[in-house]
Amino acid sequence: MQSSEDHRDPTKSEKERKFRRNLQNFDAAPSRSVVLRDLPFCCTSKDLQNFIAEHLGVPPDVAVVLRNPDGKTLQYGCALFSSDEHAAQALERVHLRRLHGRDIR
Repeated sequence: MQSSEDHRDPTKSEKERKFRRNLQNFDAAPSRSVVLRDLPFCCTSKDLQNFIAEHLGVPPDVAVVLRNPDGKTLQYGCALFSSDEHAAQALERVHLRRLHGRDIR
């Protein structure tokens, strides 16, 4: 009889591994980093950085997580701020704002 672990979705674990690899550049306390969801498929890191800077006034370091090999986003990205105060402000000011027709969460 197979264990319940054998029935796990392999794509889910692969997505988790890719997510963790992409977060390696964000070596910071969790309070300084923010995960942004529901990004448009066409969103680039520069788009996301400009979007946050427009609402916050401070451009963070960002990474949009891409799907290989087509380069479309997996519709989420990460932002690393210089302080936990900037991260908290970003959560307040960017949440549910529209970027390329989508509400960012």
